[in-house]
Amino acid sequence: MRMLFALALFALPAAADRESDLTAANCMREYYAQLSGGGSFDHLRDRLIPVMKTMSPKVHASVVRQLNKGFDKKYDKDNAYLSAIAQTLAAGGKGGIATLYRRFKAEGKRDDVRQLIAEALGGCGDEDALDTLEKMMYDAAPGVAAAAITGMGSYGKVDEKARKETCKALVKQFGKVTDKAAGKDPEGAEMKYYLALKGPFNATLKAFTGQELDSAAAWDAWLRENITQPWAG
Repeated sequence: MRMLFALALFALPAAADRESDLTAANCMREYYAQLSGGGSFDHLRDRLIPVMKTMSPKVHASVVRQLNKGFDKKYDKDNAYLSAIAQTLAAGGKGGIATLYRRFKAEGKRDDVRQLIAEALGGCGDEDALDTLEKMMYDAAPGVAAAAITGMGSYGKVDEKARKETCKALVKQFGKVTDKAAGKDPEGAEMKYYLALKGPFNATLKAFTGQELDSAAAWDAWLRENITQPWAG
């Protein structure tokens, strides 16, 4: 059945790019062998990423669906393998990004998997990932939230309207995290969460604004003063 899927890709119409479809078919054939056996996904990632947006729509949908299956626990793939899959899906435009977000929500207590998904979206260079990362920054696991916030900083050059809206969300969440940690045990969960996110918040807000501030209160004051003013590109 697995081999039939890979071979079937050859028969699909070349709506976008026949060469890309052939690359996908060859990669998926090897991918199926890896799922039941072993091997690194890295070289498949490096072959698939350049063609993820030029495959025909049916092939793209099939590849995204099959790659998503690699996260299933029954295949027992390590984080390096899953990270390479996530990077490939993140390069797949809106369809790949949406699939990763569904996987993110389905992963429950697997903080390490949710974190590598956030990292993949932060590194893919596709501005469509920004809204998804913003949803991820509310995660209760500090490593996951920090990865999402850091990833958002990769898109600090989006248009001014998007930057302003993103900064409002960042500053609001930074304030909530700060308030929850205020007066709490230095070794407690609230303070550890705050300390894990403080640096990413400041760095990402700097990426969006060009300013260098160091607290939620300072960012809130700056934003109130400048939200209606033009921002440098």
